[in-house]
Amino acid sequence: MGKKISFAASGSTPSRRVEPPARRDLAVSMSLENNRSLTMMNKINTLISWKNIKALLLEYYDVGRSTEGADAYPPLMLLKCLLLQKWFHIPSDPELENQTCPVESERWRYGA
Repeated sequence: MGKKISFAASGSTPSRRVEPPARRDLAVSMSLENNRSLTMMNKINTLISWKNIKALLLEYYDVGRSTEGADAYPPLMLLKCLLLQKWFHIPSDPELENQTCPVESERWRYGA
């Protein structure tokens, strides 16, 4: 669960040991091979013309035109997130962010 701490050769400075990236990558790729959710999303991705939907969304969504506030997210990404939230019964926006940003959480967890 937690990181193992070992001491450096000098014996005075602790260092953190983490699982090697190659081993993590292998475990992740093995778990993704038969993932039904990813299979479904890949199928949907091939069936839907996202380019046309993006063009339609951009007609009604002002991206980056406001001089106030934070930068806006791309409307197609927001739509896809909304669909994921509904399809997978994700109860809140913070949980949606946690579920859709595993790379950042892995980077944080392993100190990369």
